[in-house]
Amino acid sequence: MICKNIQLDESNPRVFVNTYLLGNSNQYDKNKCRPAVLIFPGGGYTKISDREAEFVALAFAAEGYHAFVLKYSVKEYAVMPRPIIEAFQAIKLIREHSKEWYVDPDRLVVCGFSAGGHLASCTLTMWNDPELLNMVGSDRKTLRPNAGILSYPCIVFPFRQGPVKTDYKEESMNDFIKKAIPELGLKSVDEARELIYTQDGYIWMEFSKTLNRMLMGKMDFTMDEIVKYSTNLRVDTGTPPTFVWTTRTDQTVPVEDSIDFVDAMIKNCCNIEFHMFGDGQHGLSLAVEQTAGGKDMVNPQAAKWFLMALDWLRAVFGLGTRD
Repeated sequence: MICKNIQLDESNPRVFVNTYLLGNSNQYDKNKCRPAVLIFPGGGYTKISDREAEFVALAFAAEGYHAFVLKYSVKEYAVMPRPIIEAFQAIKLIREHSKEWYVDPDRLVVCGFSAGGHLASCTLTMWNDPELLNMVGSDRKTLRPNAGILSYPCIVFPFRQGPVKTDYKEESMNDFIKKAIPELGLKSVDEARELIYTQDGYIWMEFSKTLNRMLMGKMDFTMDEIVKYSTNLRVDTGTPPTFVWTTRTDQTVPVEDSIDFVDAMIKNCCNIEFHMFGDGQHGLSLAVEQTAGGKDMVNPQAAKWFLMALDWLRAVFGLGTRD
């Protein structure tokens, strides 16, 4: 396996692509071109979730995919459309090196989790946006993914998540604020206090207000400015085939976000497969022990999404069923 760390822009060390390229051999197929998956980890646009990065890439690699992980802009650098431009730059990078890396340019999949699911859905629905094409300096064919996998994705903006209960007790307010300011890209203690309240002895946070403000880069954004990033409204008949999964009990991203995207795909007669598992919290990743991160994130039922998605991809690419 060839692992590289490639900066998309030499002047911006924060944004890069990690590669997990499978090697070819005379023992099986020296010139084999493989499908590729570009992974967008989640993290609420405030961080990059490692639980949804390398282990996911290795899982796809074990199934014969070249894998790539994009570490995109977060916090104060995540003002839209910057992360979307970076996502398209990563797609462009992969296709430009497809011969060198033995990537099949007609089997390029985007796979995103949570906020990364939103970013993946942006590439699925905005590849034909003239303004973005101009910003990236590319054409529609180069930037259009061939398929997408959206895992418990954020879809609708303004983000409609309810208040989030933190693990911090009320008496830990000062410690929480000190941690929240850098992690959420906040500018001051006063700004942090506007987003925090206490209830039942715990600190609660209006994360949706933080995310909306961060993506817009300002507090006084208009509805027209932010709603254009609601990707369910951007679906059209040219949206690539998409696999969506979530859980009914997700308390972070409303299940309705996934349903709204699926509904738009159905109305536009697009290839869509949707799975809503009964129970499971937000951020499950592969839902196995390796990606649990010490949390209650092992869920054998939801973990079936990965093999389901692989079978679906084989059907989309006309490869028949798995052995």
